[in-house]
Amino acid sequence: MLRTDPTAAQLSSRDRQIIEHVVRDRISTNEVIQRRFFDSTHASNVTRTTARLCDGGWLASFPLIYPTKYFVPGKRTASAYGLPVARTYPLGPQSLPTEYALLEYTTASSDQTKRVGFDEVQRVAPWYRVEWTMAPHCLRIDDKAATLEFIRVDLGGPPDHVARKCCRDIAARNAAPEFAAFVAKRSFSVVLITGSTGKAAAIQSALDQHHWPAGLTFRLAVFVSLIPLLPRSL
Repeated sequence: MLRTDPTAAQLSSRDRQIIEHVVRDRISTNEVIQRRFFDSTHASNVTRTTARLCDGGWLASFPLIYPTKYFVPGKRTASAYGLPVARTYPLGPQSLPTEYALLEYTTASSDQTKRVGFDEVQRVAPWYRVEWTMAPHCLRIDDKAATLEFIRVDLGGPPDHVARKCCRDIAARNAAPEFAAFVAKRSFSVVLITGSTGKAAAIQSALDQHHWPAGLTFRLAVFVSLIPLLPRSL
């Protein structure tokens, strides 16, 4: 919810949509903003808009992969939306690929998938613990059914390391008695994002070596644009 800010009246409806997108998704780029909010307009219109929002303190920009930059909430947005000031800082070597992978995933999924926080998670799973939402989650709407997606981004570790992390994640959630029924209804899934089809196949093979609760589904998403941001090569 946008708090009172005398300068907010100067924002257009599209300005607000862009700001709220960056608040929800934590990161964006000119390319993603163009796809979501500008349709077929010239790219210069997009860069002028984001530059203006940066000048106004609504967005902050940092280098991604030259010459591309990424945007996070600016200090004025942090104040207006009650965000911690740390959200306005540049992302670290692990958080940057993680947040960028989430951005790619939600953008590729169009309107079917959105990133969600604890309050939104609790609407579909009131028993879900707040500490579990420290990791990113999405809500996917497909054929009017809602699926809560737990997202794990492969940062270049061995495939079995990824699978074992998933084991720990699921074991923690199994402590909640409601989880088994939730999974059995196909209301929960795990999404693993990586940078190559070869790594995705290796992760799937590693997952197949473990036992999972009945009804639990895994989805693997591949975005090659993630590779240059990873601390280790895939």
